[in-house]
Amino acid sequence: MIVPFVNNPRFLNDSKRIMKEFAENVFTSMMEHARVRYGLPENFHVSLFVSFGKNRVWHQGGYFRDTGQPFVDIALNRLLWMVPYGSRFRIETSEYDYLTKHKDFANIYGTWKTYVAWALSHELAHALMDSMLLNTELVDLDKFFDSRTRNDRRPHGLFFQSIYRDLRVTFVNGVEYIMSEQVAANEVKAKRVYTKKVITEATESKGGRLVTYKTPEGVVLGTFYSKPGQKVQKLNLETGNFEDTAHDKLVEARKELLAG
Repeated sequence: MIVPFVNNPRFLNDSKRIMKEFAENVFTSMMEHARVRYGLPENFHVSLFVSFGKNRVWHQGGYFRDTGQPFVDIALNRLLWMVPYGSRFRIETSEYDYLTKHKDFANIYGTWKTYVAWALSHELAHALMDSMLLNTELVDLDKFFDSRTRNDRRPHGLFFQSIYRDLRVTFVNGVEYIMSEQVAANEVKAKRVYTKKVITEATESKGGRLVTYKTPEGVVLGTFYSKPGQKVQKLNLETGNFEDTAHDKLVEARKELLAG
């Protein structure tokens, strides 16, 4: 089962709009930064594509072989469910293992905005690197990269890492993007119940209840969907889907969660 709001067309349209606008704004800032950083000409342009295709998983960055036009293409469909919850849910970036050994490229937890900025920084680094190698007059490589770096032209070698590091440090690492948008389909009032050990946030949804349990410090312990006559379901943060638990009652699922 998908998060209750995801099947609502109004939710999908609002979430896509919010996510696409954010991606475009951050990408524009990254391009302006790169233009100044490497002295890129004003007519240099990287095309941005934001995909919400259900079967799209991987991001891409590089250039079109037939035209030489650099591009960045990011796939965000699996993050749509996170938009109405703002900063309540956090996701880990999924960098290549051999890159995470470097502190600047380590995987980090953040909101969906952090994830989008991370994906853009990685793929734009590919697009910039390929453009610099394809058009030798675009940038004076000797001016910005030492010989060892500019000669390591592997897809994720030192040349790529140099560009990527600059974008990661500037736009991703340690950056907290403001979470202020409201999604129309999530215009429901959440009821908060405070206890000594856990905070319960409950929302009525489609004849059932969407309940999140958090620590007093704001750390999410788990999110459940409970509807009469059905098994209680728990949200899998990796897939964005709710999965059946062994419990018929929310109180039982809560007890197991807190016991763990």
